[in-house]
Amino acid sequence: YFSGRAALRILLSALHIPTGSLVAIQGFTCAAVALPIVSMGLKPLYIDINQDDFSMNIDDLKRKYTENVTVLILQHSFGIVPSKRDEIIRFCKDHHIFLIEDLAHGYIPHSLQSPPDTLNYCALLSFGRSKLLSSVFGSAVLTPNKALSDVLENAQKELPDAPKSLVYRCLLYKMLLPTIKYTYP
Repeated sequence: YFSGRAALRILLSALHIPTGSLVAIQGFTCAAVALPIVSMGLKPLYIDINQDDFSMNIDDLKRKYTENVTVLILQHSFGIVPSKRDEIIRFCKDHHIFLIEDLAHGYIPHSLQSPPDTLNYCALLSFGRSKLLSSVFGSAVLTPNKALSDVLENAQKELPDAPKSLVYRCLLYKMLLPTIKYTYP
């Protein structure tokens, strides 16, 4: 997809979540996470973070949880694997919450493996300028759920092609980057 924000919006649309449902996200995040949620008629439920890994606090999640939470976005802030990742995965399984692991800031290889015994899962990668894997723009959704994968693939096919001028500017940016960085004080 063109951006992580676009991928998240298309993913939320593909999940057919009822309007007004809650999407649990951590309080320390960027607008690019909350805006697609709001644009889909869903409500972000902000969860406090841990001081050690800047990721979602499981105790605050348990306090704020209601049956209206249908999706949880587990962010790997600064590429740090959340210290309570396994507990949060178990919580999502126990409460039938769809889990999205946001790997936009980075990841370690094992975090690309879906949790065992779940189809209610996907990983979201972002390839923007400031990301670990940069191609200037772009993103990907990875899921073991074949039905969801098919829906996402069909949605992607319906998207318009990027204008050639945009593709050219993206490619040009990568070539000019060394010169741009050299001019910084």
